[in-house]
Amino acid sequence: MTAKTKTMLIAGSVVIAAGATLLTFNTMDTARHEETPEQADTVDTLARDQSTADANPARTETVGESGDNSELTQSQIESTLREIRQRQGQEQADSAMSDLGELMARYDKMTHTEKRDLLTAYATHFLRNAQYEDARYFYEQILQLPGLEQTNRLAVLQMLARIAMAAEDWEGFMAYNDQYFDAGGGYNWVVTGHMIRAFSQLGNFDAAGEAFLLHFETGLHPEYDGSTEQYQRLYGNNDSIPLTMSDKTSALLLAQKMTEQFNQPENWWVLSEIYNQTGDVSNYQRILATARDRGFVDSAGNWNYESDR
Repeated sequence: MTAKTKTMLIAGSVVIAAGATLLTFNTMDTARHEETPEQADTVDTLARDQSTADANPARTETVGESGDNSELTQSQIESTLREIRQRQGQEQADSAMSDLGELMARYDKMTHTEKRDLLTAYATHFLRNAQYEDARYFYEQILQLPGLEQTNRLAVLQMLARIAMAAEDWEGFMAYNDQYFDAGGGYNWVVTGHMIRAFSQLGNFDAAGEAFLLHFETGLHPEYDGSTEQYQRLYGNNDSIPLTMSDKTSALLLAQKMTEQFNQPENWWVLSEIYNQTGDVSNYQRILATARDRGFVDSAGNWNYESDR
């Protein structure tokens, strides 16, 4: 993004004002536990993930907003935006960016809704090109829109948190996450899943474990079907979290829940190790016997899964 583009947005003659909702730009159906923002590159995609959000928020215009535009009619702007979305989907980035630039030149004469749509289009464009800082800039501009509904504010903050994760800016993720809760956001599988990953990256394994316990309460990833394949894809990186927690009571509770929910040999091994480390011989032997009955331990006492532990 050029400095000129940013300047046009923050210049005194350009007052960013908008109604209550955001436009969907080529919403993608994605639900990976560690999906990148470009895989879920619209605010509305995240809004559908939020258990507290309205899945189909009504679109409104700002009261008293004028639709008159002597240089470019609203229908022409909407038509141009549709064409831009189509080219973005076809990866015609240069062409789409050129048209976005032409619209930006008329920014201060657009209606509030059109300005909002244009900001979202820019954010989408940069996300698809993994230009996270530029995408973050435009989403932060959306947060400054007067009258932004809470549903959309929460969705934008979660998108910003996701962008920060993709950029491996873990402190930035936590800052956006704090803003999300300050704005009234609640827990759901998306939020708790992100918290597990971020706290793990920050080395705060007690917090990661507590987030995992919350994750069981809010519901698991909707793509998880109980299979080993889906477990490895969605949760395989987290099976050792209980062993890294200093709070042994919470660690034991988490390990027990993981064996109940996932029933993978890794989970049973972790639970057995917690009992072993705490000197609980009877429960250690009980877990080993159960794991052996389930085929997770062979007659020689070897666990039947590959591990680098």
